[in-house]
Formats: sequence, structure tokens, C-alpha cells
Amino acid sequence: MDQHFTGLGLRFRYPVDWELTEQIGETEANITVSSSGTAFWSVTVLRERPEPFDVLRAALLAFEDEYDELDIRESEVELASRRVASVEVEFVCLELLNTACLHAFQTDRATILVLHQFNDDDSDEYEPILEQISQSLFCDDDIGAFT
Repeated sequence: MDQHFTGLGLRFRYPVDWELTEQIGETEANITVSSSGTAFWSVTVLRERPEPFDVLRAALLAFEDEYDELDIRESEVELASRRVASVEVEFVCLELLNTACLHAFQTDRATILVLHQFNDDDSDEYEPILEQISQSLFCDDDIGAFT
């Protein structure tokens, strides 16, 4: 975890050999870090502040549209010093079992969606790294200031 991202009112750490991409629009921004394998971690900042449960519901609908069978578990976790709504989704893609973890919460200025995903073959290697990235996430007062 030698790399640091700072911007858009966010800070997090990620492995030095992972690739970072940014997509910034008028009302939302997305930062993704990707491994050389199948794992990735993504944070989306939504300036219009939709309700976190609505964001999770929309994400689940996207998974349902894409995959025939989903196994869904709801929970709450601590992320960015907050208790946040979370959903873990298991699905099969290209004959591999995949897991996606989605977390959504609101700040005074934006709604944040965190998503990380990995396949079962890579879970021992990537799941702890993805959790470390999530636990390193910090949102400051400038969150949502990206235009």
C-alpha cells in the first residue's frame, strides 16, 4: 500500500502496482484502482446526494440485469469513520464465482458508493488488499468539489 490518492475530497491508499483511472463529470466522479488480475476497487462521488439505499438498489438492479443468478447478503460496516449500508453480491461470470462488495453513505455534500470486486480464485490474494483500501478511505470537507 505505497500509493496514495488525494483529490475530490477523498484520500485512500492502494498498491503501487495497481492502475488508477479517473472519470470526472458534472455531477459524479469515479476513481478506480485495478490489479493486474481480476480485482478492482472503485469509489464514486455523486454530487446530487441520492439516498444510499437507492444507490445500492440501482447497483443491484444493474447486477440483476447482467447476471442470471445472484446471492445477496446485506450488512453494515464501518467505512470512512461511518456506519454504512453494505451489500455483498456473489455471481457467476465466465464459469468463475465472483464477489462484489458495495457500500454507500452520505456526507453533507455528496453520496459515496464504494465497490470492490474479485473472483473466488483470487480471493486469498486480493480480498485483504481490497479491504485495506476501503479501510484507508477518508472523506474531507471538500468532498464533491470536482468541477
